[in-house]
Amino acid sequence: MNSSGIKRGLAATAVAALAVTGLPFLASSASANAGGEMSVLFTGPVRNAGDVGGVIVLKTKDIDAAELDIANEALTGLPNNANQSASIVGTPYTLAGAAGGGYDITVVHVKATTTSPGGNVKYALYDDFDNGATVTTADVDAGEQRVQVSVTTAGAPASFAVTPASQSAASGVFSGDYVATLKDSEGRTTQLLAGETASIGTDATTQLRFLNPLTVLSGSPAYETPLTRGNDATLKADVPTAGDIADLPQSLALGSVTFQANDNQAGPVSVDMPIAAPGPITSNANLVVVATATNLDESEVDIVTAADGWDGFDGGAFGDTIPVRVDQSSIKVDIDDEASPAPDNKGKTVVLTATGTGGIKFGGKTTTNFTTVLGADGIGSITITPDSGTIVEGSTITVTGSGINTTLRFERSQVWTVTPDAKTYVSKIGGSVDVTLTAKDQFGLPATGAYVGARRANGVNAEASQTKKAVDANGKATFTFTDTKATATSTTKDDVLVSAFRDQFASTGVDLDHVTAGDQTEMDVADIVYSATGLGGDFAVSADTQPVASPVYDPTASSRPCPR
Repeated sequence: MNSSGIKRGLAATAVAALAVTGLPFLASSASANAGGEMSVLFTGPVRNAGDVGGVIVLKTKDIDAAELDIANEALTGLPNNANQSASIVGTPYTLAGAAGGGYDITVVHVKATTTSPGGNVKYALYDDFDNGATVTTADVDAGEQRVQVSVTTAGAPASFAVTPASQSAASGVFSGDYVATLKDSEGRTTQLLAGETASIGTDATTQLRFLNPLTVLSGSPAYETPLTRGNDATLKADVPTAGDIADLPQSLALGSVTFQANDNQAGPVSVDMPIAAPGPITSNANLVVVATATNLDESEVDIVTAADGWDGFDGGAFGDTIPVRVDQSSIKVDIDDEASPAPDNKGKTVVLTATGTGGIKFGGKTTTNFTTVLGADGIGSITITPDSGTIVEGSTITVTGSGINTTLRFERSQVWTVTPDAKTYVSKIGGSVDVTLTAKDQFGLPATGAYVGARRANGVNAEASQTKKAVDANGKATFTFTDTKATATSTTKDDVLVSAFRDQFASTGVDLDHVTAGDQTEMDVADIVYSATGLGGDFAVSADTQPVASPVYDPTASSRPCPR
């Protein structure tokens, strides 16, 4: 199938997701006249002379589905001649807002007939807004929106294939996508007609859920509510009415369906797919259900990034919110299953469900599963990689499954601690002393890009204002303090008070009091003491109360017998 002149600008995510369903995009041209907008998103297969008609999905704006009519490619009459005929079947219907950006999705079924399957049919759909009655000769006015479509008819179903032939999934977890497709004897995708049915049969413990192709076209792929375990899915294609939009996801009017399966019992499960009419045609696929790991605890888990708040195995607590630096593009979950606590999970599959908030998605989805099979040593690893550009400050990923339950919150690096190289510095009266401070962030790493401020307080050189400096690549900044006020008789020590700032533009310091309650943006971290030499005060050593430095000190007088 093909068509000409696609309207540009369709979301890349919709194109990529549509490829999964096996539904082809076809091109169209769209008029730019007043009165609305219309372009082709998708054309499904069309059974030659079939009463259901081929599905045409339009992206529309300000178009009344009830006004849609059909014309030939030249827009000069109905599209019927010796080689082709085409007509709208049933009632076109619209899903308001489904295409995003103020655009709707409108679905039309068009019956197409050629002299034999494989013939080409060309026609135009247009919004006949000035003619409320069914037309007998198309009269497309200049102001009416229109799109051109080209399709190839197909024959009766000759095969019903499902791919892949086999998948594996953990117990209770949905598999990847299966795609079931109808083909005619020439390998063309075809469709069921009214009264023809197919089914997907499973055993009593298996569930199925179907991908809604309309959500794929809108760029937000979503699955329908799972079918009850043990119920077969009946696939059919009826002449459309306005209410059929809910049935479209499981309708083989589209030529193919995409579905997933899950089971809660370990072992292989057969997914049988017979066509009752015009069959018999049967296909099948397998789902191998593997045992799932359970009851992992904190001692068996390490969350690994270059900067996070989980420090090694047993380095965090399930249920807590774990900070992760916002520039981390992936999170690795390492698992080392120990002999205790029971049960032993060696060789079993760990299934983690990741749910993003704040815009985080995984392959375009807010929630997805990640799995790994633990080795014979109980060791395995899962890497969770959100879509590029979806991580922002404050967004979170909640990770649950196999006993694991924790939330990762993405945060900007900020100053968390400021510590001096020494707690006491000695300055010569009238001299200078260097005080070196180290700033680290909440992940224990150098707080590069941060600024720290320092001043002296409560002593002879107390000052009201502080000096602000940028830290270097190691998170360090050195402040030189010069004494101007100490004397031989006035040497009251100065406290060194420090503040920290997110960057050079911040006017208010960050809270440095993370141990006790309160909001403290300036802390006393060191002392400066003053002496005449800058070497500190003298001290004396005594033995038995006698000064050792005394000229009359007699060491024998302080001796004691050695105990036996």
